[in-house]
Amino acid sequence: MIIHLFHIPTLAANIPLSAAQACLNTEETNSAAKIKVNRRLHEFIYGRYCLKLALAKHLNTHTKSLHLLKRPQGKLYLQGNPTFFNLTHSGEYLAFCISDEGEIGIDIEHLQKRTTDITGIAQRYFTPAEYQAIKQCEGHNQQALFYKVWTLKEAALKATGIGISAGLERINALDITPNQPQTLQLAKSQHALWFNHWVNPLGFKNTFLAVALEPTRSLSAAPAFELSGDL
Repeated sequence: MIIHLFHIPTLAANIPLSAAQACLNTEETNSAAKIKVNRRLHEFIYGRYCLKLALAKHLNTHTKSLHLLKRPQGKLYLQGNPTFFNLTHSGEYLAFCISDEGEIGIDIEHLQKRTTDITGIAQRYFTPAEYQAIKQCEGHNQQALFYKVWTLKEAALKATGIGISAGLERINALDITPNQPQTLQLAKSQHALWFNHWVNPLGFKNTFLAVALEPTRSLSAAPAFELSGDL
């Protein structure tokens, strides 16, 4: 499976917004018209544009034939098609993954220049063990651990379709080992997930990325995830 990773300002410099917007359907165009902040608008339009191009290539169809719907928890899906995919964006970056093996969840976080109360957020939303581990770190190590925990949690909740509103504290990311199957009990249901995690993927600085896969069948080996920044 390929994880597609993009720098939004680079997309905007090379692809006119009007050209990207041409792939939107009427509903998506109406949604875009309500977005008043340029950064959010670019996230939405270029995210849909890149995702639809990749889905059209994967399914050997045209972008105009793809009708993206949204589940109650916010996860996108294709009407009448079992292909699994997930889209994420943060700051200047967006990423998505397409899978035929099962439900996929992906999260990207870009460390901004503004100061973030890392320990305060960890104390409020993470498990006590995660909070203590983060509290004991300093500087870059603290940031790296915080965003590793955050992205793994969000990827898991997105893969299972539960969404982060179910509670980040339901998962102890310290117990997650990349490329090893993990069984999680979430919202009265059990899920078998595979994880992977990257720091500064493709050289994008201060960027953290995690993916979680819930296969529809048992896997004998860890799923292979490949990073790609190609348009």
